[in-house]
Amino acid sequence: MSISPLTHSLSWSDTTASTIGRLWGRYTPPLPPHFPGLKFLPFAPRKSLAGFLAATVTGSLISIGFWHRGSDLWQILNLGVFGQALTAIVVGLGGAVVEALDIGLDDNLTLPILSGALIWAWFSFTNLVLGH
Repeated sequence: MSISPLTHSLSWSDTTASTIGRLWGRYTPPLPPHFPGLKFLPFAPRKSLAGFLAATVTGSLISIGFWHRGSDLWQILNLGVFGQALTAIVVGLGGAVVEALDIGLDDNLTLPILSGALIWAWFSFTNLVLGH
C-alpha cells in the first residue's frame, strides 16, 4: 500500500487542529517554544494544546481507517490490533508535531512531505526490527 494517500488525508489533521485550536485553544496552554529536548525544532507560538490533541486524534483515526486490514509491505501492521494501534499513535503524534512546527514554510507543503517521511521511517524501522 502506498503512503501517499495517507499523507494527503493527514491534511485533515491541519484543518482539525486549526478549527479546534481556534474554538478551544484559549482554554488550554500553548505548546512549548520547541519540541521537548530539540531546540532546533521550533513550534509556532500560536499553537495550543487543544489543536495539537485534535491533530493527534485525527491523524490516529485516519491511520486506523487507512490500514485496518494490514499490509503486504509493512510487517508492523500485520501484528493485529497492537501493531495497528502503535502505528496509529506514531502517525497521529508525528502528524501533530509536523503540523505544529514553525520552520518558515507553509504547513500545507510540510505536512504531507514530513509526515510521509516520518511514516516511511517508522515502517522501515519496524520492518528492520521484525526481520522483513
